[in-house]
Amino acid sequence: MNVERMDELIDAWRDGTLTDEAAAELNQLLRDSVEARRRFRAESQLHGLLHQAVTAAAVEEAAAENAAGRGAWPTSAATPRGAEKSRWRKARGTSRRLLLAGTSALVLAAVSAFLWYSFSRPPEPRKTEPTESMAWWSPN
Repeated sequence: MNVERMDELIDAWRDGTLTDEAAAELNQLLRDSVEARRRFRAESQLHGLLHQAVTAAAVEEAAAENAAGRGAWPTSAATPRGAEKSRWRKARGTSRRLLLAGTSALVLAAVSAFLWYSFSRPPEPRKTEPTESMAWWSPN
């Protein structure tokens, strides 16, 4: 096993630049050599650990910036104490408008349903006594 070539192939795999021919060569080396498999396993574990550490560091940095109020994700921890009351006052006016609009819609729907029910019923049939001219047959 050529150690330098093995390292080149592993680096290409890790960087995502491995060609089809190089991938076939790396697979063949891994099938043939126990030492190549051991090196590849160690390199891939190291790569995974580094990736995990970078991701964890980025999350911690974003959380620290967020807690300091400089981040892109505002939370209640980053809200100044005086801002809560003013935000509630703004929301309260909006909530009143929403409540008024909802109540108006319900009243309008109830009145519309009452009027529709009142005027859409068919008229009650008249009760009339049949006369001789109304009958189409005669009992005699």
